[in-house]
Amino acid sequence: MDINYFLLCRDKYDEIIASLDNIIENIDDVHFLTDRYVPDEIINTHVMFTKPINSQTEIFLQQKLYVQYLKSECLKQIYLLCEHEFIEDTIDIDPDRSKTIRYCKYCDFSENILLENTLFLKV
Repeated sequence: MDINYFLLCRDKYDEIIASLDNIIENIDDVHFLTDRYVPDEIINTHVMFTKPINSQTEIFLQQKLYVQYLKSECLKQIYLLCEHEFIEDTIDIDPDRSKTIRYCKYCDFSENILLENTLFLKV
């Protein structure tokens, strides 16, 4: 399969994970606001104020874990298919300091990321 497919999927998985994080945060916000502003007797009688049950949050957490798994499988394929060509670049950490990094010009893996993700290659 073409590496470009996996590169696009990696980016889409990142977008999905960010969206799921946003949903989970919003559900938590609704819980907080409901607890803070709506009396218990109203919560029990009006559907509009009913807090989402915890299992709803759990569903999104499970989906996030699944997408993270898919992304890790995608990263394995990228690592295996890419003909890595590392280049050096300097990035600014703050106005007085910079750091030299090395990354693949095709798949954007940095040497730091490769070291962090070597565990998935052993599986």
